Amino acid sequence: MLVDLLADHTALAVVQAADRMPVEPEHLYVIPPGSYLSVGAGALRLSAPEIRDGAPHGARLPFDALLQTMAVEYGPRAACVVLSGTGGDGSAGLRAVKAAGGLVVAQDPAEAGFGGMPRSAIATGLVDAILPTSAIPSALAMHAQGGERPCRRPVLPCRSAARRGVRGCPP
Repeated sequence: MLVDLLADHTALAVVQAADRMPVEPEHLYVIPPGSYLSVGAGALRLSAPEIRDGAPHGARLPFDALLQTMAVEYGPRAACVVLSGTGGDGSAGLRAVKAAGGLVVAQDPAEAGFGGMPRSAIATGLVDAILPTSAIPSALAMHAQGGERPCRRPVLPCRSAARRGVRGCPP
């Protein structure tokens, strides 16, 4: 169902992730319910949450798990986008992406239906840009092409924003 909903709003190929599926450009992968998703050797890996004594062990943080493997697999080419959601899933994983030199973007919490996840990401102090969803694709494209990082606010590359006198952007 989520695959169909997302497919109506993007030109990307939207598919449900499957174990050992190759990672391809211009694809959006949806994690199946009750699964963890990771990447390794250019392919997706699905796993079940760890179970101890008949119950899932600890809090489920599937986004953190995915981001940590992305940081290892892709290093500075990794990109993390934290969108609307509740809780703090993603905040630990984005630290790994940032440490690997990757890009970290958070949706502007003011436009998010649920601002908990973007706010948690922003609170880490490691977010490169806080953007409306409409500006996220261009920030990702700039990153993929090896361009300069976007400014935290507004939607301009930092050097361009600094030339325009925008505060908070390094010259």
